[in-house]
Amino acid sequence: MSANGSVYELRNVTYRYAQQIAINDISLRISAGERVALIGPSGAGKSTLFKLLNGSVTPTAGTVTVFGADLAQTASRQRRRIQRQIGTIYQQLHLVGALQVIHNVNAGQLGDWSLAKAVLSLFWPLDSARVEAILADLGIADKLYLRTDQLSGGEQQRVALARVLLQNPAVILADEPIASIDPERSRSLMDILRRLSLSAQTTLITSLHTLEFAYSHFERTIGLRHGQIAFDCQTNAVTAPMIETLYAVDEADHE
Repeated sequence: MSANGSVYELRNVTYRYAQQIAINDISLRISAGERVALIGPSGAGKSTLFKLLNGSVTPTAGTVTVFGADLAQTASRQRRRIQRQIGTIYQQLHLVGALQVIHNVNAGQLGDWSLAKAVLSLFWPLDSARVEAILADLGIADKLYLRTDQLSGGEQQRVALARVLLQNPAVILADEPIASIDPERSRSLMDILRRLSLSAQTTLITSLHTLEFAYSHFERTIGLRHGQIAFDCQTNAVTAPMIETLYAVDEADHE
């Protein structure tokens, strides 16, 4: 981690897909232990920003510094070491339904395991006690050896979270983690994310469509529109006019 306590520093970052600008000249800093909600309309660039934050892509222009290192200028081995400190929960979950829960959770350790150890674990599951303890904390310890496709949507979300927690990351990036589950399970999952972030002082950055959770679970909110930061402030300073402007429909979108 950098000496000033920052986890991320983005300076004049732009990212293009072919001729389309997804992120347009943004700068921001996120410190260790912060809980940040990222909101904005569909197509605002939230998922692209997450890819920049976890090193899946490098910027077309500008710099993304993670734990004091510019990932675009970092050697591949150090880059992988940094990326293992970042756990990402994707909206699509990326679980293998035909495999047992323990195998899907253990996928969080594949970056640290040799190929031989990973193959062995498919036949003789490793670290079962540790995996079971994490699942117990998430309320699904009894699902350890079930096929993942036999679980409900909310239970699968918790398996994806358990996989990230097994990494013991310094940062959790949650990309629309509650988009496909019902309101009760959504609140439960958000409660778990906030509690785990508080207990381990883990930096938590979550993109949301449900604004109520930004107000109830995050101290800082960043509004993204057309790939640019519309506002970045303490959540209790976000006003209704700011939200209305953020989600306003452009007339050009209907021409």
